[in-house]
Amino acid sequence: MLRRTDSGKASVGPVSLVYRDGHAVVASGPPETSAMFRAGLDFGDTVLTIGERPIASGADLDSLLSQQKPGDELDITYVQRGIRSTGTLVLSEAPEYEVVTFERAGKLLPEEKRQFREEWLG
Repeated sequence: MLRRTDSGKASVGPVSLVYRDGHAVVASGPPETSAMFRAGLDFGDTVLTIGERPIASGADLDSLLSQQKPGDELDITYVQRGIRSTGTLVLSEAPEYEVVTFERAGKLLPEEKRQFREEWLG
């Protein structure tokens, strides 16, 4: 079965960031479904602050997100094509999933699925 790896955890979405000169830089085009894209950011933009906090490292971003929840709105300040801009970042739920067995998820495996698994895997 599929389940979220970090259910209930706030996220800016599946965005690739690199950290340079004390700031986060968007390293690839953010997906249209990401909070960063919806706030107006694009490839190459430099994030100055999120929620009035500088984001100089992944640890800074993780620390900020650990204090938030999906749906929270934070001001974001960034530089896009040399122009300082602001937007509203609406945090989403962490988008990552994992595949787990029913048993590992704490669920009872129905008999027909157990039989199928046994016949398939031996």
